[in-house]
Amino acid sequence: MAWDATMQRVWVKAIGTVESSMNYSAINYNDPITVGIGQWYGTRAAAILNKMRAKDPTGYGSVSIGFQTTLESTPETSAFWNTYYLPRNVGDTLKNFLIRNKAVQSEQLIIDANAYKPIAEKYGISVESETEVFILFCVAYHQSPQRAMRVMNRVGGDVSLEGLRNALLSDGVLGQYSNRYNTAYTIIKSKDTSGVEGGNSPTPTTDGNGGKPSTVNNANIAIAGGNAIITADGSYLLRLKTKYGDAEVAPYGVNQWVCKMDTINANINEVIKDAQSKVEQGGGSPSPSPGGDGSKGAKALQWMMSRIGKFAYRQAPGRLDPDRTGFGDCSSTVYRAYKDTSGTFVGTWTGDQYFRGRDVMGRGGGAMTTAQRALLKPGDLIVMAWRSTGSYYPETDHVEMVVDSNRLIGHGGNPYYGPVITSIDRLAGTRWWTVRRYD
Repeated sequence: MAWDATMQRVWVKAIGTVESSMNYSAINYNDPITVGIGQWYGTRAAAILNKMRAKDPTGYGSVSIGFQTTLESTPETSAFWNTYYLPRNVGDTLKNFLIRNKAVQSEQLIIDANAYKPIAEKYGISVESETEVFILFCVAYHQSPQRAMRVMNRVGGDVSLEGLRNALLSDGVLGQYSNRYNTAYTIIKSKDTSGVEGGNSPTPTTDGNGGKPSTVNNANIAIAGGNAIITADGSYLLRLKTKYGDAEVAPYGVNQWVCKMDTINANINEVIKDAQSKVEQGGGSPSPSPGGDGSKGAKALQWMMSRIGKFAYRQAPGRLDPDRTGFGDCSSTVYRAYKDTSGTFVGTWTGDQYFRGRDVMGRGGGAMTTAQRALLKPGDLIVMAWRSTGSYYPETDHVEMVVDSNRLIGHGGNPYYGPVITSIDRLAGTRWWTVRRYD
């Protein structure tokens, strides 16, 4: 079995059936704008409609002029779409447009599933050899990422299609949707692709090697100095923390966990190379890396500066690996900058990032004084809450990275492609902020 064209169509059939009864023109008027076979909601609805608009300008011409104006003038990432209710008379003009673009919708569902692949693989699901399990996992993740990950934490990656269905049905929340999972199970088991239009993967998929964690080469690794600590965080995965970096510990069957040591191994190798280099050079301290003082913060800043304007703004599965997916947000870009350059885990969202690292100065608010600016170092993270949102501690809205005492760099979605450099004067619009350092 493999994640091939047939199984991709099975996925479209399964998710399309449980979301919309395979109705490509489905519209849910009870919630903010929700359209299509995949029942794309809010900003994702705007995104799929924009994709159809580019593909089918002729069909788009039959859509309500007023809605055309709204779609074209409002960024698809705007929070507006999460509160916009589609009037029925406008929805009626969309139905034919949705039907004309069945293939676009099927392809988008496959793109969605491909974005879920790295998450499934973290939990030990082999996309290529356990394709049926992967599809049912996607059905659950499409509905509720958090509940799907909770279930996987209980059963691990070494689970059958039947076993995963039973685990989903026994979940306190997902189990309330028994028809959803029984229906999806039947479609997957029978490899039903009836009624699917299009459904070919738009691009070859090369994520990962498709192997189960158990196929990863085992090795005994001596970590010299310090302790190895296992912690839990909001990702629903355990994390092995060492002086050489972090590694995710994923469930693999009952009372078993597996740890991919790639990052730690790579960092250990770098330490070895550095030690050898010092010996060859007759000792001494290595020179600072170009563009900084060699600190973790300087390296992370260099990573951000080298990617200015590279990533689209999107909060979706895949945000934590923007180099691969091409998109991210404020917290995911700074997370990746530190992860890729020093293996440091700074948190994957602003609420977590607030509590990590060292507090450089007392929590402040509004414009930063000259004396406060003098305390900043390149690569420091400033987690903040805007005045306009009414956010109070510990609520968080945004994170930026310090370039120098006058500038910040971050990815907030305005403009759509980031990261971008901005003035530190923007802190004047905050209710509060805090500076975190990872030295």
